[in-house]
Amino acid sequence: MDAERRDPVILTSKLNNQKWEDLMKEGKSFEISQQLVLEAYKRVKANHGAPGIDGEDFASFEKDLKNNLYKLWNRMVSGSYFPTGI
Repeated sequence: MDAERRDPVILTSKLNNQKWEDLMKEGKSFEISQQLVLEAYKRVKANHGAPGIDGEDFASFEKDLKNNLYKLWNRMVSGSYFPTGI
């Protein structure tokens, strides 16, 4: 069986001239800073906010606060955040 012939792949000049960082920015759905997520968390806590739709309270969220805020931020900027209870 003969190998299938294919045309060579030619990258557009746009991709050739873009830096990796620029391409990574295009992969994110939303621009949300980690600082903004931390400030929002502090405001909700200061207002004695109720647990979210997932039912998680502040005590359990704060057991691993740094990691939980990072995961929340990462999912928000990628557009893949969905509360657990939905």
